Amino acid sequence: MDFLEVDQKLIQMIGLCLAEKGLNLPGEELPALVHRIKDEILEQYVDRMIRQVETVLEIDPLLSE
Repeated sequence: MDFLEVDQKLIQMIGLCLAEKGLNLPGEELPALVHRIKDEILEQYVDRMIRQVETVLEIDPLLSE
């Protein structure tokens, strides 16, 4: 499985969680929502985390406090 793909089990799990809260999305709306979360929210979060790690890696361990 391509790590960039959204697993069908994940879509079903999110659908069940939403249904428990009383929100039932019809047809293709649930996969579209899950893909949108992945594309717009998770990618931004991962990009931010990568920048933070890169910043930490740029710290020179030989610098004195």
